[in-house]
Amino acid sequence: MTAVALSVNKVASFPDGGGHFWVYLQYALGLRQLGCEVYWLEQLRPVRDPHRRAYVIATFQDRMKQFGFEGRTLLYDIVEGEPRFVACARREAEAVLRRADVLLNFHYAIDPRLLACARPTALVDIDPDPLGVRHATPLPVELPDVTHGGVTSHGRTDGPGEREHIREHTRVAVHVVVRIDVRRGRSGQVEEPR
Repeated sequence: MTAVALSVNKVASFPDGGGHFWVYLQYALGLRQLGCEVYWLEQLRPVRDPHRRAYVIATFQDRMKQFGFEGRTLLYDIVEGEPRFVACARREAEAVLRRADVLLNFHYAIDPRLLACARPTALVDIDPDPLGVRHATPLPVELPDVTHGGVTSHGRTDGPGEREHIREHTRVAVHVVVRIDVRRGRSGQVEEPR
């Protein structure tokens, strides 16, 4: 069975955010339906009120139990600079991450020590802005010197034979598709699409 760890962000700490919960739960449910063993890894947000913290953890664990993920959640805090897990020892959580065939990282700031336990990992970007795409440095792109039917490659309708080079600043968006083949293959094996 393929083991998948999902590193998510701000779900357990946001019990009133049902839509936010479903963003990540759909991945967990879909992967489980495909036959994967799914683990949920999440860093809790700091909470000053111990009663609020207990409520947040209990609410989250109840929800995960309702969906069949009891015993498969790895919640942790950062205490004095170290990950401290809620319901298991750190070594147990790290063993789960080492055993995982892939860690799907939705938490762009996951503790690097935990990220290092899992290989391979895939950064899944569901909202390009946190990764700075909107503010990325533009790449200079020179469009080719080609005219088709009086329309140049940059959309201008100049007269026939008029050609010009343009230097544009554009942002390049790259979409990465992660495919997990749960039917065959081994961890770390990459197959070319046919």
